Amino acid sequence: HTDPFDILAGAYRGFQYRTGDCFTYCATAYVLYQRSGFQVMKVTRDENASDLKHYWNYVKIEEGWYHCDSMLRQADFDAASLWIVADRIVH
Repeated sequence: HTDPFDILAGAYRGFQYRTGDCFTYCATAYVLYQRSGFQVMKVTRDENASDLKHYWNYVKIEEGWYHCDSMLRQADFDAASLWIVADRIVH
């Protein structure tokens, strides 16, 4: 697993190996969003157990903030497995 505090190391792993855990996907997307000029923050869900942690990005797109999860949910690529959800829908 990638160190969940080192965004650049996680992104490097994602670009180098093209696979990884949810932090690797989060970090890779984080760097891409940031380098594209978007404001971005990392979000961590912590269910008090290391196997239930999950990471995704919170990205400002135009005037709104969106939860953006780039982690694939299935072995076969499915566009529905990636999501961008407005903050008002999550809360």
